[in-house]
Amino acid sequence: MAFVRMLPDTEGSAVFIQTASPLTARPLTGIRRGRSDLMPMWSPDGRQIAFLRMDEAGCRVLLVPVAGGNEREVGKCLDGQMHMIAWMPDGKALVGVGRPTAIGGANAGQDAGSALHVMSLDVGRWMPLDYERAPADLDSEPAVSPDGRWIAFHRNTALGDIWRVPAGGGTPERLTHLRSNFFGLAWLPDSRTLVLSREAGGRKVLSRLDAETGLIEDYPLHGSNFEYPSTAFVSGAVAFQVEDGRTSMRRLSLSKGEEAYAAAAMVHESTRSNRLPSISPDGGQLMFVSDRTGSPRLWWAERGNADSLRPLEDFTPNQRFAPAWQPSSERVLVTGRGPEGDGLYEIEPRSGRIVRLPVPEGEPTYAAYHPNQDRILVVVTRGGGRLGLMLYDRTTQPWRLLGQVDDDVAVAVADPLGARILLMLRSKQEIWEADLDLGNLAQVDRLRQRGNGRLKSLVATSDGVWLLDSQEGCTWYWRPVARRADGEAGVQRGTCAGATAPMHVDGVAFDPVGRELYVTTIEYSAHDIGYLSAENIAKERALYRVTND
Repeated sequence: MAFVRMLPDTEGSAVFIQTASPLTARPLTGIRRGRSDLMPMWSPDGRQIAFLRMDEAGCRVLLVPVAGGNEREVGKCLDGQMHMIAWMPDGKALVGVGRPTAIGGANAGQDAGSALHVMSLDVGRWMPLDYERAPADLDSEPAVSPDGRWIAFHRNTALGDIWRVPAGGGTPERLTHLRSNFFGLAWLPDSRTLVLSREAGGRKVLSRLDAETGLIEDYPLHGSNFEYPSTAFVSGAVAFQVEDGRTSMRRLSLSKGEEAYAAAAMVHESTRSNRLPSISPDGGQLMFVSDRTGSPRLWWAERGNADSLRPLEDFTPNQRFAPAWQPSSERVLVTGRGPEGDGLYEIEPRSGRIVRLPVPEGEPTYAAYHPNQDRILVVVTRGGGRLGLMLYDRTTQPWRLLGQVDDDVAVAVADPLGARILLMLRSKQEIWEADLDLGNLAQVDRLRQRGNGRLKSLVATSDGVWLLDSQEGCTWYWRPVARRADGEAGVQRGTCAGATAPMHVDGVAFDPVGRELYVTTIEYSAHDIGYLSAENIAKERALYRVTND
């Protein structure tokens, strides 16, 4: 098998080769400081490996013989960014994913989701696959069936599903209806069955999917997170990544400037993960998600009182966004599974009272309180994994729709000071502003740092809405979101909270009393390789069956 090993001494990585047994691996690509070789994929004939190389020359696609020898560049990465690649079965072309405007055209340079592209090795230029997709669709993780008929892929994040499209293009077919996160997929030799990693119950489980019947069966593996499966071309053996990691919560004083992250203190430490912090507007209460007792739960504490920490036992939160507080600091809105099933719940943290709210349509993924207490903002699914923002009057039954935005909104925050609603889109780096009725929509700002959890860093404060962005020389840049009147000029007034902080964040909250940030980051992440031989798979007594809806 081929895999990537990170090399801390060189600040880079290389592709290694190892037999399917615990023997010493050997490097296949050269090792050089500051150079990262990533995403190795075997050619169909098993003689060479395609991989991505990131160095001072940018991101490129290379081939290297498995027996060793000279590496050969065959093209550039889509968008100049790292992405997964897959081989066409004839060994003459690769499949990748990137912005549909990346190779030129009337809309070149605009963000518009991501789409499947094909690159002939003889030409060395990516060309978009001609298939149906919405402009905001985020397609990723392509896998080509061994018979060459299908390209399977993951469409849209968080509430995504697995789809397939004919290898020559056309109309995609949705294979799952799980509305979940996926972490890699691969075809088995029969070109009918897919092995995939998906999020379930707060873990990443390994499953196989019958593309014809829709039946999903989980491999009976326990104890860790299993992701990014790879299958043997002939035997159907499965290799996969075994993930072990921990996310921690830190408290940063903004007064310390660039040294804020370095001087930060751990909050409610645990041997497991703390994620998605949320502080009440009065600064008196802290909520976050933690699996410290074995399964993910919402935890509540009075700020500064460690002895008050306790879980909400009857509720399992969806681990997408932090709870959203009511302006009075009495209740929070959060999606998850409670006593009445999946949905949007309103929770009184001090009393533990939990009520499921009657959202009229779609599956809610996020919600926020409106400055008008009779109204509520809800992000819901709009079909195909796409999202939309709804403004409801909650005094009527059923709730009355007052306004909506269908441009793939990921999260919305009310700004009472500016009398506006701020929207962050999932497929673009743009931040939009609407009035309190969701009218008069216009772009007012733009993220410098896309991805890496920045969608989770938008926070409403008493002096406007702020976010944890990045800028040159500062990884964590705490800054206000521009208003329609000041535009780009307004995004320059900020504070560097960590010049060399980790790039990825997993939640941000602001304490208005101490003027401190609570930020959750990956404390450590370790990975091993797991292997299921064809013989062991054949001996399985049963797999766990899952309803595909």
